[in-house]
Amino acid sequence: MTKGVLVGRSAARVTGIPVIALSNEVPEAAVPSGGIPSVKGRIPGIRYRKAGLGSDEILQVHGARATTPARTCIDIARYHGFCEGLVATDAVLRDFDITAADVRWHLERMGRFRGKSDVLRVLEHASLQADSPLESWFRGELIDRGVTGWRFQAPVAGYRADFLFDDFLIVEIDGRSKYATAPHDVLMRERDRERALLNRGFVIRRVYFEDLLSNMDGVMRMIAEARSSRARTEG
Repeated sequence: MTKGVLVGRSAARVTGIPVIALSNEVPEAAVPSGGIPSVKGRIPGIRYRKAGLGSDEILQVHGARATTPARTCIDIARYHGFCEGLVATDAVLRDFDITAADVRWHLERMGRFRGKSDVLRVLEHASLQADSPLESWFRGELIDRGVTGWRFQAPVAGYRADFLFDDFLIVEIDGRSKYATAPHDVLMRERDRERALLNRGFVIRRVYFEDLLSNMDGVMRMIAEARSSRARTEG
């Protein structure tokens, strides 16, 4: 590709922005002019996007051209929706020297386009507090499904809970590899933390990447059932 620029998920892959692809992933590219190459000029297997790009929105990365992090998170949100956009934007705000105001400046410069409402919604909910893309993804699902009554990164008894529902149910979003390689003292601190919270009457549920990927509806049902059970007990 001599003129093409990697955009969306593909730009994220080469610039170090985490990607959680919730639909089939194929390479994405655009040409700076904003049009689509003729059939003869296309490379098979690439999805070409209509995305007019300014020179200040293009980086050289590993010998390829890709969009800047600010433009990339905008494009992921407009091409792939709110949850994927939130994953990318949380990471860009946390890991790159970029603010929400910087992203908004790029957004407004782009004018009107399909999917802009998703980008604006992402910016409304983006957070610097997400420690992992899994937390961003789960938070996006809660928002998208209209689930209320929870707090993110809530301070609880001297600790911090990933998600706290109704001031009693703690949902921790973890990757199994986190514990597979953790030193013994780290595991012991985690166990002490969990015991302290249980002794204070909190209910703790751990959710892993595999759970979110294969059974997001089941995770939501588990949370709803735990909340309903507590409500019946208190009633």
